[in-house]
Amino acid sequence: MKNKLVISLLIIFFVSCTGYQVGSISHPQVQKVAIGKIKNETDEPRLAIFMMEKLKERILQDGSFELVNKGDAGVDAILTGTLTHFDYRARGLRRKNEQSDERYRADFYEMRLFFDYEIKTPAGLVIQQEKKSDYAHFGEAIDTAVERRDGLERASYNLSMKVISHLAEAW
Repeated sequence: MKNKLVISLLIIFFVSCTGYQVGSISHPQVQKVAIGKIKNETDEPRLAIFMMEKLKERILQDGSFELVNKGDAGVDAILTGTLTHFDYRARGLRRKNEQSDERYRADFYEMRLFFDYEIKTPAGLVIQQEKKSDYAHFGEAIDTAVERRDGLERASYNLSMKVISHLAEAW
């Protein structure tokens, strides 16, 4: 009796696990992805380079796709896009000393980045076409320009996570 119960439980266990698959849920025909031209319509000179680096980094970290060069044979999809604009604004305020004319000053800022992209097959068939934005926070340190640039780089990384996750899971 005990053997029948154990065998029955094992059969139920194996039958219930037969539908599970290990791996990504991306489209089976998209396995090799290349990063094409990333245009920069902003006034930040290195922003397209940040975005391209972060997209490549995210593809490698995600593991759903193989990152290849645009001209390689077997490319299934090419991601291109345009960084349309960014903005930043003060998000946190802290009280200054009582002797100052200004009562509050910015403690940290929010950097928001806007990206229009499309993913096409080498033959030109559009797989995805989206507009996405994401943000990152940065503080006010000794050199605000350096902190602002770091905020743009972090926003690029956050945005690249959205883009690659959407490609991998939007099917």
